[in-house]
Amino acid sequence: MNVSTIKLACWLISMSLTFGLSYYAYDFYKDFENIKPLAKGSPELEEANNYVRSVLQETLDFTPEGRDGITYPEVTRTWRTYNWTGKLAPIIVETPDDPVDNTPKLTSVRTVLRLLMVQVDAPIPENSRIYVAYIDARIAEDAPVWLGPGDTLPEPFESTTIVSITVQGVEFAHAGFDGQNEIVKPGDEIDESLIVVVGPDGVIQRPAKPGIPMMSRPDLLVPKETKLIGKNKYQIGTEDAVYLGENYPQILTNDLRYRTYRNPKTGRRGGIELQDVRAGSVAERHGARSGDIIISVNDHAVTSVQEAVSFVKTNSERFSTWDVVVENMGRRRTVTYQSPNN
Repeated sequence: MNVSTIKLACWLISMSLTFGLSYYAYDFYKDFENIKPLAKGSPELEEANNYVRSVLQETLDFTPEGRDGITYPEVTRTWRTYNWTGKLAPIIVETPDDPVDNTPKLTSVRTVLRLLMVQVDAPIPENSRIYVAYIDARIAEDAPVWLGPGDTLPEPFESTTIVSITVQGVEFAHAGFDGQNEIVKPGDEIDESLIVVVGPDGVIQRPAKPGIPMMSRPDLLVPKETKLIGKNKYQIGTEDAVYLGENYPQILTNDLRYRTYRNPKTGRRGGIELQDVRAGSVAERHGARSGDIIISVNDHAVTSVQEAVSFVKTNSERFSTWDVVVENMGRRRTVTYQSPNN
């Protein structure tokens, strides 16, 4: 077959394809001209719309086939899981060498506070006290520094209670540790020369060793300003005691607004109502609160300020401890004041 024959064959084939394509286009055009628009709401239009919807839905529901390859993280995870050997790696459960001890730990009093002074009252043991400084920074700065038997340590050590204060030492009980009371002996924390023993004849300062001079430390025994030494319990300071005795008329006038309280049910006088207590005043520092109703002083019912002042003056040599019963919003409490000479 020569070149001319090949060219002729290609030309005939091209002409055939061109003729076929032209005829197909002409036929499509004739059919397109014969297409009539479907009337709105006609069965034919509804059928055509349903067909289109089905085609679109099939397109939306199409899910491509899964790929055969895997990503690099999957390869890395697979190699780790099978430990490069084709077999699952063994599961290793780590156990501590020593068992975990979940038992509560005992916090020693020696890590919480330091004893600065011990005052032992032999005739009345419950009046014995210790003067402390707190070592643990978690204890608030305004925590009481004078503590006595039955008092608990400030938070977060409120589970520790003072059992007794004697010459032999201060005994502390730790809640949850029965039989493990802790005794802090004077020699453990303080110089024994600072131990104060109160006997029938008054205060006796006992030296720890021969040759150590006996010293009077009233500045440690009784503070100059009144201090909160327990719950609703105050130690009246030496300077505050003098100020109260000399200036009580001015305190009643400037620091307080009060009136005689009358029981709303009976109409009878039943105490002294403190309507307002000036912030920062001496009265406030001694525990007075607005709304307090003073009911009695050392079991003596009071109905006026003059009567209360007269009772205290008359019995100042008789009592060294004053228990004041106070009511506020229907709840009663007893506030105790210890005189400087106690």
